Parts: sequence; C-alpha cells; structure tokens
Amino acid sequence: MSENNSEYQDRPKPFSKERTKIIVNRIIYFYSFFYVLVKVVSAFQAKRAVPFLMVALPFLILTVIGFKIERSKNYSWVYIVVGIILISVMRYYETEIIDFLDLKLS
Repeated sequence: MSENNSEYQDRPKPFSKERTKIIVNRIIYFYSFFYVLVKVVSAFQAKRAVPFLMVALPFLILTVIGFKIERSKNYSWVYIVVGIILISVMRYYETEIIDFLDLKLS
C-alpha cells in the first residue's frame, strides 16, 4: 500500500506549472509545424506563393526553436508567450497580411 502511495506522490500534479509549461510548449511546437506545412502546400497551389511563404517564416522559426526545446527538454515560458502572441496575431490578421504582401510584391 505504501508503494502505491509513494508512486502517486512522485507523479507531477495534473496542472502543475512545469507540466503545463511542457504541454503548452508542445502544442505551440506542433501548431507551428503544421502551420508551416499548410502554408507551403497552399503556396504551391496558389498563384501568389511568395506571400504564403513569407507568412510561414515566423512559424518556421518557432518550429525550429520548438524542435531544439524538445530535444534539450529545457521548456521556456518565453517561447510560450511569444508563440501565443504570434499565433493570435496571425489568426486575426492573416488575410490582411497576405493581401498586403501580395500588393507590395506585385
């Protein structure tokens, strides 16, 4: 009985700061990876490939940093804050940014 009790005490709490940090880091990393993947596929299907690739560039950087974080297991709150801000801004302004880049590059 005491072995089970110590086993439960050694497990991280479900919403501990460290566990939350790991989970949110991974969510941002995978979101960034798939965002880049979708934008690259969209770039090859659209006539305006350069704006899509330019919009994907910040997420490519987030993906590379996220990959390094996953390999080193050194999770960061800074990565989380920057990722949340970038994802929020891009979700809100994505079409305007792509249209602006398309006009400037045409």
